[in-house]
Amino acid sequence: MNAALTLAIFLAGFMVFRYTGENLIPRLMFTRHKQPIDFSHVIHRDDVGIPCETCHFFYEDGSWSGTPTTEVCAECHEEMLGESRAEERLVNDYIKKGKEIKWALYFRQPQCVSFSHSSHVRRAKIECETCHGPSSEHEIGRAHV
Repeated sequence: MNAALTLAIFLAGFMVFRYTGENLIPRLMFTRHKQPIDFSHVIHRDDVGIPCETCHFFYEDGSWSGTPTTEVCAECHEEMLGESRAEERLVNDYIKKGKEIKWALYFRQPQCVSFSHSSHVRRAKIECETCHGPSSEHEIGRAHV
C-alpha cells in the first residue's frame, strides 16, 4: 500500500471517529431536559455585566456554592425588573413563595468523585469559560443528564 492511500484511509477514519465522538455519542448518551425557568446567562453575564462569582461564589472555607439559591436570585429580583414570562415565574412562583428552584443539573458524577472548583479557579486562576465555554452560548439553559 502506498503512502498516499494509507494517509487517505487514516484521514477518513479520523474524520469518522471525530464526527462520531463529537456528534453522535453525546446525542445517544445524554437526554435534554428543560429547566424549570428559562434562564439566560447572556442577559445576566454579557448584557448586564454580572460576573460568574456573583451567583456562583465560594464560601470562606473554599467550597463552591454550586447552583444559586432563590435567596441569591432575590438579591436582584425581589420585584420584577423586566417583562419576561420567565422572570414573572421566578418572582411569583419562587421568590415570593420562598420556594427553591429545582434546576436540572448539567453533570453527574459518582459519589466517590470530588471536584474542586476552588483549586481550579482560585489557585490555578483558570477562568470559568475555559471549561464551561463562553456564556454567550448559554442563552436558555437545558441540562444534559
